Amino acid sequence: MVDELLRGKIRIEPLGPAYHLRSAAEALFRYHPDYYFLIDRDHLDDDQVERSWRQFPDPESANLLIWRRREIESYFLIPEYVARSRYLSASGDELAQVILERSRARLYIDAANLVVIAIREEQKANWIRPFTDVAEFQTRQEALERLLAVDAFAERHAIVAQTMTSATVTEKFEAVVERMTGGTEPLQFGCGDWLAMLKGKEILGQVANSHCFTVRDGRKKTLRGHKKLVVIARELVRQPIEDQPHDPPVRNVDAASRRVLSARGAGRGHLRADQRTPCPRRTIDSNCSHPFHRRI
Repeated sequence: MVDELLRGKIRIEPLGPAYHLRSAAEALFRYHPDYYFLIDRDHLDDDQVERSWRQFPDPESANLLIWRRREIESYFLIPEYVARSRYLSASGDELAQVILERSRARLYIDAANLVVIAIREEQKANWIRPFTDVAEFQTRQEALERLLAVDAFAERHAIVAQTMTSATVTEKFEAVVERMTGGTEPLQFGCGDWLAMLKGKEILGQVANSHCFTVRDGRKKTLRGHKKLVVIARELVRQPIEDQPHDPPVRNVDAASRRVLSARGAGRGHLRADQRTPCPRRTIDSNCSHPFHRRI
């Protein structure tokens, strides 16, 4: 899809999961400064995402961009956008309702998985440094004493123990649901950040293969499954760049909401009602911050 959007001006190669691609970007940018990398947002916070756009392109960094929505498929959940498809066989209201129903079904599993991913990634942090002074490790006993004297082990044990408590996990989950829903359940358009945070890939496949779209090949055979989805998506991204969807508005994320999505935030407070975020803009505006309006 990115290749379609860029109209073939840049060679695009799929390189695998985001966590692998981030490592590849960091390893390669010094040797290939003209390589650009684009990954799904997944659990990454607003600060990391916006930093990637502010610094791009930068020969001193990894030339890494991060979608402002969770996945590229998330952009196809905006009703006004997908309703422009010539394969639409239902009304715009019907389409919006199908998107809403499929999204409501995924709300809690996606919220739970965002908590799991955030905690898991925090545990991968570089929290302890290897030893470097050979002179301090001349005997077996010295080595063991040095190892047992490392404060980081006790500190890490305390952090992990706090992170894994029922109260902390509950707090993180409730904060994610609050941000997704904007305090309104079941999900509604105009409330919360759920359009940008849910697993777009899962929902889009269901929406594309619903009664809302009809796609036939050159022999008038009705297409289904992944082939149907690809045809719908390709036709949409081939439309003029000014008609492509918006990113969510850039927000200043307060420290409390950032802490709640990371293991470092164990035991911190819930988001208040005045910290709820609006849902992504749903209108088409030529002055938007759409990612493909950037020059690459």
